[in-house]
Amino acid sequence: MAKKILLTMFFMGMLFLFPSLSLARENVTDWYLKDFDSRIVVNKDSSLDITETITADCGNAPDKHGIFRILPTQLNLNGKKVQTPIQLLSITDKKGKAYAYQTIENSGDGTVTWKIGDAKATVTGVNEYVIHYKVKNAIRFDIPSFDNGLDELYWNLSGNFWDLQIDKFHATIKFPQEVTQQNSAVEYYTGDAGSKEKTLATFNWSAPNVLEFNSTGTLLQKQGITASVVFPRNIFTRYVPNFWELYGEYFFYLIPIVFFLIIFAVWKKYGKDPVVNKTIIAEYEIPENLSPAEAGMLIKSGGFDNAFITAEMIWLASRGFITIKEIENKILFFSSKDYELTRNDEPESEAALNEVQKKILENIFAGGNPVMLSSLKDSFYKKLPAISEAGKKLLASKNLIFANGVKIGIIFKVLAAFLAFSAFAILESSIFLGLSVLICAIILVVFGFLMPKRTVMGAELNWKISGFKLFMETVDKDRAAFYEKENIFEKCLPYAILFGMTKLWIKKMQELYGAQYFANHVPIWYTGNLSTLD
Repeated sequence: MAKKILLTMFFMGMLFLFPSLSLARENVTDWYLKDFDSRIVVNKDSSLDITETITADCGNAPDKHGIFRILPTQLNLNGKKVQTPIQLLSITDKKGKAYAYQTIENSGDGTVTWKIGDAKATVTGVNEYVIHYKVKNAIRFDIPSFDNGLDELYWNLSGNFWDLQIDKFHATIKFPQEVTQQNSAVEYYTGDAGSKEKTLATFNWSAPNVLEFNSTGTLLQKQGITASVVFPRNIFTRYVPNFWELYGEYFFYLIPIVFFLIIFAVWKKYGKDPVVNKTIIAEYEIPENLSPAEAGMLIKSGGFDNAFITAEMIWLASRGFITIKEIENKILFFSSKDYELTRNDEPESEAALNEVQKKILENIFAGGNPVMLSSLKDSFYKKLPAISEAGKKLLASKNLIFANGVKIGIIFKVLAAFLAFSAFAILESSIFLGLSVLICAIILVVFGFLMPKRTVMGAELNWKISGFKLFMETVDKDRAAFYEKENIFEKCLPYAILFGMTKLWIKKMQELYGAQYFANHVPIWYTGNLSTLD
């Protein structure tokens, strides 16, 4: 019994005399650092060559992949930001086998993070990481508070970014032979960032130019050890940043500008429309008998709008391909309108339709005949890209827009999607580069939609379309010409929808023919009240 008591007292005494020794943890449920050893070589070019050997334990905790090592790439000294560029040399285990890792640079808080470990592989128990990197510009020159001709090494040895506890920390700092215990002075700080406490570490000179630090207990999350060593001047040479370190951040701003100029040049050649400097005069017929979608896409230089579908549906109905029936659904005191679309059996006439109209007709009745308009809302939109591409090809085949412009526009959009996807991945490692790539993607999207270019013939036809629109807007000024037209209301209604003037067109028809005539006039292809059509 006495022997057990003596052994217990001896063991407790050892813990008291050597507090850095501790019992191994049991029932580990998350990462902690069992041991953290940092070996720092201070070079005369003001750089630090650092090798960190970290022993981390996550026990049997599930879904663990590795650790994060976060380092500052700039210091804030006396209100001035000082850049300390970091170059990673390797991340391996103790046997030299390389680890998978990801580098994340955060320009906002001036840090670099190494996410060490494979996202597809989990780890358990004790893992060892050897991180070898170089820090530039680590020596502080001309420190205002040192008026006696001294320079300084100021470096956070362990780092204050750890979300893990560190049970044991040791650092060895090897200076050039000119820096010794006799001509230098050591200051250090432990604990949370900004703390002036010294209770969590001790230091000693193990050789004339070798300084060592040891933790005295467990460092909690966000706690660290920072060393300040001052020594005579003219031992170290000042760090001279290279061009990229000085202006690299601004270079990222130039990328979108240069990219814009290149894309603008391509657009100017293949996307800028010819200018037609002629006064718009009224056209009494739709030029070249263009369908609403053709006219609309020519107006937009190959662009597409959902209104084109509605206009084409009315066009198809007014030409006998579709019958439209207005349905009013009543539930208690509430009512809603829907439309039943019936496809008329006109195979020979349908064969004469253009490809856009054929696609619209086929996709409307893909689920059967007849069909309710409301049933198309959740599925028809998926067909719009194919209809749009068919329209561009149609205009190109008629020599109204340049085919090359259509192809380049598609390339721009595909490349924009790739750049946008890449930008979000790059943002994790570099904010400035990621934003630059994202802006380039936006530039591509904009010019992708502007890309198709009208030919001279297309520009002339677009000018005539403007004249046809003018005629519809000012029809009351030329009633005689209007009375000569047969079924003018139905024939022009699709184009009124295209031009966004449906209500105005109905109002003008009522004014021209009289409200009574218009109220009694019901097209054969429509059952319902046309005056409520919007």
